[in-house]
Amino acid sequence: MPIHKGYLLCPCCGSAAKVMEAEGKRMGKLYVVCPECGTDQSHLPKRQAYIRDHMVETIDQLTEQTEPEMVSDIVSDDVSEPEPKNEKGVSGWAIGGVIFLSLFGLGALARKVA
Repeated sequence: MPIHKGYLLCPCCGSAAKVMEAEGKRMGKLYVVCPECGTDQSHLPKRQAYIRDHMVETIDQLTEQTEPEMVSDIVSDDVSEPEPKNEKGVSGWAIGGVIFLSLFGLGALARKVA
């Protein structure tokens, strides 16, 4: 039977998660049981250190430790709107077409005169 060691905030969803100590071949290793995300049984040294550093003994300590911060949406006046595209603008293909037809027309006119 696993041993209940304390609580910690789930790093994924922020819910209060239970910290348990494993028994058997992983005896002494800590793991997290989150009501939202499920069980995280990673036994790598960094994960074990994270659990030990952030674990508290009671759920009351967890809520005291994590008073909700008042975060306001930051609105900046420096936000620039994208410049609207000129709907009546002439594309490069249209200009190229006019030049081609002009040259073609002048060439035909030159042949007719000659």
